[in-house]
Amino acid sequence: MGTARSRTNAWCGSGEAATDRLPDAVAAQQIHVIYATPSDGDDHFAQDAPLVVADLQSLDGWWHREDPTREPRFDLFAFPGCAGGLDALDLSSVRLPHDAAYYQPIDGRSDKLRADLSAAFANPAKKELVFYDAPVDTPFDCGQSSISPDANAFSFVYLQADGCTHDLGAGGGTAGYVAHELLHNLGAVPDAAPHICFEHAVCDWYWDVETQFPTGDPIAKLVLDYGRDDYYGHSGSWFDVQDSPWLSHVGAPRYELAVALAGRGQGSVASDLPGIACPGACSIAWEQNAAVALDATAAAGSRFLAWSGACSGTSGCTVTVNTPIQVTATFAPAIVSLGVSINGRGTVTSAPRGIACPPRCSARFASGTTVRLRPKPRAGWRLLHCSCRVYLDDDRRAAVTFRRLRRTLSR
Repeated sequence: MGTARSRTNAWCGSGEAATDRLPDAVAAQQIHVIYATPSDGDDHFAQDAPLVVADLQSLDGWWHREDPTREPRFDLFAFPGCAGGLDALDLSSVRLPHDAAYYQPIDGRSDKLRADLSAAFANPAKKELVFYDAPVDTPFDCGQSSISPDANAFSFVYLQADGCTHDLGAGGGTAGYVAHELLHNLGAVPDAAPHICFEHAVCDWYWDVETQFPTGDPIAKLVLDYGRDDYYGHSGSWFDVQDSPWLSHVGAPRYELAVALAGRGQGSVASDLPGIACPGACSIAWEQNAAVALDATAAAGSRFLAWSGACSGTSGCTVTVNTPIQVTATFAPAIVSLGVSINGRGTVTSAPRGIACPPRCSARFASGTTVRLRPKPRAGWRLLHCSCRVYLDDDRRAAVTFRRLRRTLSR
C-alpha cells in the first residue's frame, strides 16, 4: 500500500461499523469519513484508522493556520472513555459489493463507488469523505470529488494510486489530497473565480491547495486560496467556501437545546439537522444563533398533543439557539376514556357524542379532543357543579352535581 505508514495518533473508536453511528456527538452539518475496500481487497482498517485521524488532525491544524475563524465540522461519536475531538471520529468501514477490477478503471469509478455507498450514506446534511484502499488505474489519479456546496456529496481519496505520495498519517501528501478534494466538495472552485482553470482548479500559484495538479507535498506547504480572491475569504459576489455550513465557527458560543418527552403516549422528536434524535439524544450544544426545526412523531397507538416550553401549539417547532433552550413534546395514547359520575338527579350528554348518562356514563375519544358535557337536571333539581369542558390528554373523569330545589310553602 505505497510507502510504510507509521502509527502516530490514537483513534478511540472500537470495532468496524459499516454505517453511520448514531446518535451524533456534534450538531449541524457534518463531514462523515469512510474507509472502503473492494470485496476482494485487504482490510487495513485497524492499521489505518489512527492514521486517518492523524491526517485529519494535520488538516485541522493547517486550516486553523490559514483561517483561525473556521474549521471543518467532522462527524464524531461518543465512544466510551473517549475525551472527544477527532480521536472520536465516527469512522465507518465498508466492504464494497464488487471486486477491485470493477472499480479500477478511471471511467465511471467515482460513480460506481458513489452508487454502492449512497444507500447507507445519504443524509442530506452530511458530506462523505471516502478513503478508498485498492489499486486504481491512471497515474497521479489521487482523488475525485463532486462539487456540491449545498447537499450531500462524496469525495474520494485513492490510497493506492500510482504516482501519488502515500504517507497516510504523516500530514503529508495524503492530507493535502484530502484538503484538495474536500474543498471541491464544499464548493471550490466557483465558475466566477478570476483564476479558475481546468476542472475547477486555480492556476495562479503552484502551492495553492486547489492548484490544477495537487503537488503531493506536506500540507504545511500549501496555501488556502492564494490571494484570497478565488474561492475562500474573497470579497467577490460569487460563492465563498468560507460561508459553508459544513464549517464550524471557531470560538463561537454554544448553547444546549434540550428536549423532553412527556405524557403517557410514546413518540420521538428529531431535528432537521443532525443533533437531536430523542429518545437517545435529547440534548446537544449548538452554535449561537443556529436555527433548529424540531419534528415530533407519534408511535403507533399514540398521538402527538402539543409543544410546551420554548414552543407551543401543535404545528412545527423552530427555535433560534442563542440561550439554553428547553422544549417539551407531549404524547398521549391515541384513544382515551372519559368517565362521568352524577350526584343527584339528572342526565348528562356530550359533544362529541358518546356520553349519555345514565346509563352510558363512560366513552372513548381520540386524545386531544375537548369534550363538552351537557347536564340536564330533573324536575325539582338544579345544576350545582359541572366540570363541563374536559380536555382529554389522558383517561379522565368528570363529576356533575345536581341539588334538589327547596320547596316554597304557600299560606
